[in-house]
Amino acid sequence: MLVKVSRFKLSAANEAYRIIQIKRKANIVALAEFPEWKQRNALAREFRLLRSSLARELTPEEALELLIGQQMWDRIFEIRQASDAAESDGTPVRQFNP
Repeated sequence: MLVKVSRFKLSAANEAYRIIQIKRKANIVALAEFPEWKQRNALAREFRLLRSSLARELTPEEALELLIGQQMWDRIFEIRQASDAAESDGTPVRQFNP
């Protein structure tokens, strides 16, 4: 039995698949640069440093640690923003390079 599928349903399915693939590729890039364990450790360390900064001034080494952590998060957010833009503007998966 042959099922008739409207072009709208097919194009909607293709678009959903494209978006899933963009998200997948962004996730692969983010995890390749910053594995989950590194993100968890950085988050925990940054929390401790920020909590310490409420009671005292951070040492130069601690301030540098905080800056390096912020640079990591900035890159992750950059990847997410590139993914959001590619999803909304119809970028083909093969052209998406965060």
